[in-house]
Formats: sequence, structure tokens, C-alpha cells
Amino acid sequence: DTERKVSGSICKVKLDGNNRTLIHDCSASNLCKSGDWLYYVNYDDGAKIYSINIDGSQNFRINNEHSRCLYANKEWVFYSSMDDGDKLCKIKTDGSERAVIEYEFK
Repeated sequence: DTERKVSGSICKVKLDGNNRTLIHDCSASNLCKSGDWLYYVNYDDGAKIYSINIDGSQNFRINNEHSRCLYANKEWVFYSSMDDGDKLCKIKTDGSERAVIEYEFK
């Protein structure tokens, strides 16, 4: 059943809603795109952040913590770390240089 297989997965579709193509079969959310890469939270792996090329190749995990609320640019992925008290964090798109973003409300 094609409809069941793509439910909750990463797919691409034409603007008119036709030609749905499966990119990756997983329970994904918080999807965002930067360049030729998609970044997403993979609930099949404990809500960790993954990246995948838009053609479906080179899928890999970026961090090892329960994450949500993603934003990605060319160099960084920004997210909320549920394992770190819901703090705002950033990590390089290659998975290096994780840091908590310190902020103060005035």
C-alpha cells in the first residue's frame, strides 16, 4: 500500500500534488531545507536530528539528543534540546561544535 508507506515519511511532490516520490521512510518531523540538504527530527531514533540529501542519499545522524524546533542554514542547525532542559542549541551541519546558545531576556 503506497499511501501507508509514505505516511510520516519524507517525500517530494510536484506543486500540483502529483508525482509523490519517497525520499526516506522514517517517522520524520520538523523538516527544514538548506541548499541540497534536508534536516529533520527522526522519531524512529529517539528524536535525534538527521540530514539527508534531497535526492535521498547520504542520510546521517547529526546529534545524539532528543531535539525539536529545527532551523538550518548553510553552516548550522539550531534546535531546542529536550535532554538539556529545552535549551536553545546549535550544531554544525556535520555534527561538530555543539553549543548551548546563551541568552538573557531584558
